[in-house]
Amino acid sequence: MTWTPENNTTPTGLLTPDQLAALKERGPWVHFTGHDWFTVVGVPFWHTSLVYRRKPTPAATPEAPALTEARVREIFAEMMAARELAPAAEPFKIEVGKFYRTRDGHRVGPITTVDDCEGVRFYVEGVGLYFADGTFGYGDKCRCESYDAIAEWVDEAPPPEPTPATTKPSVDWSQIAEPFDWIARDQDGRTFAIDKEPAADGANWLAKDARCRRIDGLIPSYRPGTCDWRDSLICRPGKEGGA
Repeated sequence: MTWTPENNTTPTGLLTPDQLAALKERGPWVHFTGHDWFTVVGVPFWHTSLVYRRKPTPAATPEAPALTEARVREIFAEMMAARELAPAAEPFKIEVGKFYRTRDGHRVGPITTVDDCEGVRFYVEGVGLYFADGTFGYGDKCRCESYDAIAEWVDEAPPPEPTPATTKPSVDWSQIAEPFDWIARDQDGRTFAIDKEPAADGANWLAKDARCRRIDGLIPSYRPGTCDWRDSLICRPGKEGGA
């Protein structure tokens, strides 16, 4: 019997697709002959011939070194070691008190327990019985796959609260005598009507040689707004730019 990657047949089993792919990338096979058992990493193969067909390579590429029996053993050892190091997935199990997502996307729970009922010990009120692995049903044949619990239910995080927009101060300008055409709120909350355009300086609004009148608590229509004090300056309509 001849063993090749194409037929992948031995009296003792098959190589996996990953093993075949890895071996094909390693270069040419050696040709073994004889009527005996050929053992690779503890896996015996009875053969009369073991043939490897060389992977075509460009003419300019140097020929790959021969794949010796020792190298075959090393390759299989590396594969076996990698498979043993891979962490095994934990089997899915439902737990009492938790909620789960079903195969069709619904939320079921909380999980409770019941006395053994044809091999089932978990229950969801209004839904039915569950096996420990999340399978819905009971007995040997009663099943409904759409109700199977497949993952723990995770509530979506609520959207963040929108940040309220800040507002500027406002006033009924008819209640503010001219020429006090500017209103600004200092850092301490005190608010003044000013006859010249001020500028923020330290913790206050100041204007050279300006007259000012305090209005907070005195002008009923004045609303301080929610903006920072540095943004609180407002001007009588039509007086923007010092006109």
